[in-house]
Formats: sequence, structure tokens, C-alpha cells
Amino acid sequence: MKKRTIELKIFVPSVILTSATIFVMLFFPDETSLIIDGLFNFLTTDLGWIYLIIVLVLASFSVWLVFSKYGSIKLGDPDDKKEYSDWHWVAMVFTAGMSVSVILLGFAEPISLLSTPPLGIEPLSDASYQAAHMYEQFAEGFIAWAIYGPASVAVAYTIFVKKIPLLRLSSTCSPVLGKKSKGVLGNFIDVLVMLGMIGGISTSLGMGTPAVTALIERIFGIPQSPYLTCGVVLVWSLLFGASVFLGLEKGIKLLSNFNLYILFALAALVVISAPLLDILRMEVSSLGLLIDNIGQLTLGTSPFNQDTFTQDWTIFYWAWWLGFMPMMALFGARISRGRTVRQLILGEILYGGGGSMFVFALFGGYSLHLQHSGKLDLLQITEVAGREGVLIAVLETLPLPEVTLFMVMVLLFVFLATTIDSTAYTLASVCTTELKGDEQPVRWNRMLWAIILLLFALGLIFIGGLQTIQTASIVLGFPIIFISIIIMFSLIKMLRAHDKNKLN
Repeated sequence: MKKRTIELKIFVPSVILTSATIFVMLFFPDETSLIIDGLFNFLTTDLGWIYLIIVLVLASFSVWLVFSKYGSIKLGDPDDKKEYSDWHWVAMVFTAGMSVSVILLGFAEPISLLSTPPLGIEPLSDASYQAAHMYEQFAEGFIAWAIYGPASVAVAYTIFVKKIPLLRLSSTCSPVLGKKSKGVLGNFIDVLVMLGMIGGISTSLGMGTPAVTALIERIFGIPQSPYLTCGVVLVWSLLFGASVFLGLEKGIKLLSNFNLYILFALAALVVISAPLLDILRMEVSSLGLLIDNIGQLTLGTSPFNQDTFTQDWTIFYWAWWLGFMPMMALFGARISRGRTVRQLILGEILYGGGGSMFVFALFGGYSLHLQHSGKLDLLQITEVAGREGVLIAVLETLPLPEVTLFMVMVLLFVFLATTIDSTAYTLASVCTTELKGDEQPVRWNRMLWAIILLLFALGLIFIGGLQTIQTASIVLGFPIIFISIIIMFSLIKMLRAHDKNKLN
């Protein structure tokens, strides 16, 4: 087998830039925080509308692909069968795409929204409960997952139909950029893509690590500290190290399946404890509210008042999803050989988006029920202990609370390990000189990027604050907007060429 070497023109700049950023964050935290605050305000206030437009365009383009004549194009040779079963494929896609947010945000975020509800609704009113339940399903549902469609199809078509042995977004841009996609411009695109992926996953790690350490403190009595955070990171290193050694087939696939089984068990405990009929009524009403206000939620910017909801919530979510888009496109494409364009996009939207909406409807509905019924004052807990405190308080109302807390701690560990592993696999693939559809990047390359991801996340945690984490996602995800536009035009050219070749 030909040795898979490293593409130094992509590898070296990416390592240098991320290492320099980690160094600055760790040793100059105050200065870094000031710069980040300025960037946050500029991007969300002055340029935030760009995020809203590109998400709508990407989602609409995905829907068009599904119902177009190109939806039946097979991503592979005519006789290729699906490389992975539907169950394994869904498990890997869902766990790579959702990560810690499905647990931490599922229970806690609707409570935060009560104080700052969308659509100009009065805070802490009965209407705010309905709006809070609805909004998380909007932000984590069908539209969000549809962002992945165009790039996923473009990458899969490039490697499985055109047989170009490169798992890179730059190679999908060749119909528009021509030879430039293989030169400096193509390398620049891939470096930007890698930085965007690092920003997206670091946001998940920056949110998830405090939740894990809070659960450890609650279960084992070990106080939260920088030492505990570093210990958590070390355990993650061992976990994804084992996964890297086992590879895609036995590593990521097995961890993904394990994640879903625990998630199903947690959902079953919530169903047993929650007033299910009340939550079902809440869900039907939430869907109606979402349909009524989809336009305002998608494009509303409140230009004539001081309402910053869109900047603080929707733009952050869309930037986060855009930061994840390259990783999900490259990883999702890699595991989708033998599927059609329609199957790939619908799988991401229906299984990913639909599954996310179900989880947020159930977990968020239960938290809102506890608050509204007066069983728990989760608003007060949020002010004192943050999202992590809300998560622990809600879990303690479920059957066998000690077992449930431990189960969720393990789930968060494995969820984040799966996301780290999937992202490290993708980053290593981008840096590989040649990688056919059935090949994997070398182990040391994957391990190196996993370590870099964790160090980057540690830097975000130590300089502190949710806004720091938000801004990292927004800043690093911003260039992905322009790369997405190139990919859409390139995909149209590839599909039209495919249609012509079929007729000939």
C-alpha cells in the first residue's frame, strides 16, 4: 500500500496558527479576552445578518437537492452498497453532530430562555415558557442540520464518483476555482476550514468540560479546579487514543452506538418521570408557534429597537453550526459511500434534525414543567450554578438519581470523545496528501489533532466566559460562509456535468 504522507502546505500553517492561538490564550488571557469582546460585538451587531442569510440559502439549497432530479445520483459506483447500515450511519452522524449540547442544552437552555424569550415576548410570562420550548427546537432542528447538505454531497461526490483521493473542501471547489483549487488558494481554503472546525468543536468542549467536572464534584466530592479540568482532559485523551488506535470501524462506530443506547435510557427515565401528556400538548403548541413565526426567527434582526436576542442567540447558534459544517461534511461524506444524494441529505435532516427536536422537546419540556409547577426553582439555580447546576438538579428528580448522574457523566464523556475523535479524524484527513474513500489517515496524525483540539478548548476555558467561547465559534466560522458559497456553485456544475455524461 502506498504510504500516506502529510500535506505540509496545509499541516504546517494549521499547526502554527492553532498553537500560536493556544499560547496567546493561555499566557495573555486578559488581552485575548478584550480582543474577543470587540470581535464579538462587531460580528454579531454589524455582520450578523450575513449568518442569517447564508443559513437560509444553505437550507433551501439542501431541500432543492432532495426534490430535484439530482437526488437519485448514487455517491459511488452503480453497484456500490451502503458502506454502513442505516443504524450505524445514523449513530455516527448524530453523535458527531450533536455532542454535549443534546444533554447540557437540552435540559438547561429553555430555562435561560425564560428570562430572554424570542419574538419580543414578556420574560417569565406563560407565553415565555412556550417560546422557550419552541426556540431550542428551531435552533437545533431541521434548518440547522440542513446546513450540512450541500457540502456533504459535494465532498461525497468528489471522492466516490469523481474518484479524487482527497478528503478536502478545496477539492470540491475545483469546478469554480479550476487549477487554483490545487494551489495557494486551495491550501488557504483548507487552512480556514481546519480553523473553523477547531472553533466549532472547541465550543462544545468549552461548554461540556464544566458540566463533566460539576458532575464529578457532585458524585465523588472532588472540588472543581483547574487540576480536575486537566484530569478530565487526560481521561479524554486516553479514551480517544483507544478509539484512534481501533480506527473508524471499531472505534468511532462503537462509541457512537454506545452513546445512543445511553441516550435512549436517559430519555426513558425522563418519560417515566414527566407528565407525558402535558409535554405532548406543549410540543404540538410549540410546533404551531414555530410555523407561525419561522420567517421572523430565521431573518429577524430587530433593526429599530435594542432587542439583542438574534445577536445573542440565533447568530451564535448559526455560527456554531457553520463551524461544525466542514467537519460534518467531510466526516459525513466519508461514511456515506453507496447512498444517494437524497438519502444523505434526508438522513442528516430527518434523523439528525428530527432526533434533535425530539430530545430537546422531551428534556426541555421536563425542565420547564419542573419550573412552572414550582417543584424546582431552576431560574434561581441558573443564576447561582449555571447550566451545570440546572442539569444536576433536574437529573436528581429522576429515578435512581445517583445512578442517573453517573450515567449522564459517562454519556457526556463519551459524547465529547466521539466528537473529538470524529473531528480529529477529519482534520488529519485534510492534511493527508492522498486518501482514497476506503483509507484512513495515519494514527499519529489523528492523535496530534485530538491533542490540539483539547488544548485549544482548555485555552478557552481558562480565559473564561461563555462570550469567549461564543466568539471563538463566530470568528472561526465566519470564513466558512464564503467557502460554502463556492461549494454550492461547484456542486451545481458537478451535477450538471454528471447529467450531461449520463445522457451521452
